[in-house]
Amino acid sequence: MTFAELKLMLSQDVNRSDKETLWYPIWINRALRKIQSDETFSFMRNRSDVVIAQGTSSIALPARFKQLTAEQYPVTVIDPTMGTGPLAELPCEVTSREDMISYRASTYVPSRPANVRGRLSGLPVWIENTAAGWTLNIIDTAAEALTFRVSHFAFLADLAADSDSNYLTTNYPELVENKIKAIAFAAINDPIAAQFEAMAARLLSDAVLDDRRRTYRGRALRMGG
Repeated sequence: MTFAELKLMLSQDVNRSDKETLWYPIWINRALRKIQSDETFSFMRNRSDVVIAQGTSSIALPARFKQLTAEQYPVTVIDPTMGTGPLAELPCEVTSREDMISYRASTYVPSRPANVRGRLSGLPVWIENTAAGWTLNIIDTAAEALTFRVSHFAFLADLAADSDSNYLTTNYPELVENKIKAIAFAAINDPIAAQFEAMAARLLSDAVLDDRRRTYRGRALRMGG
């Protein structure tokens, strides 16, 4: 379904001309983002390169960042002596600012230098949600630019043009429709919103199962040796 079709659906089913221009687009994108907030789908997975510049200790993560992936090393740093391919990626230890500061204070030693080539593997990093958005951080300022590769889940871009669609609207249109109606009717204090919310919850569970099947389809699982 396209953005235009979703707005037409609201026009026909909610039928509030006073809300059409401003609120229909807001309700649609709010519903899409809420679906992605409640569950994390495989199509939200991304890998992005971010660079902490020389003399700084943090960099903004992509604007639609949701969370790191669950793999063992979702953040790697590029060893500049090894080029830019997969072999140049060295795993980083993802920790928290509090844990890093506590460790540094308790051991009375400086953190691993952020500019020593050959010692980048295990470089501690953490992510933090700031007023400006999510950031990737190191404990000391970088003596040279450091390129990090971040595996993460990201929210889809908002629908804007009438012809816009996305993975959710294409593959799970009933889920999207019911979630939009739940939000729209709740906004105008119509109790029917609860029925659409309940249906959306059931369809969301189905969509998650379908997404897992798509993700693992074709993988051979072996038991024992």
